[in-house]
Amino acid sequence: MPDEALWDTFFRPVKILQQLGVDQKVRTLVDIGCGYGTFLIPAGGLLVLILIRK
Repeated sequence: MPDEALWDTFFRPVKILQQLGVDQKVRTLVDIGCGYGTFLIPAGGLLVLILIRK
């Protein structure tokens, strides 16, 4: 796995999660694998914003 700084340049996780439909309708979201939390941390942020709005 590349260095975290380099790894972060490979993806735009928030945009990808939004394109996958991660929104208030999502009830279960699973992140499988270990790594830097490239998708897990932004997904958590999106879901927290959704929970706070309700």
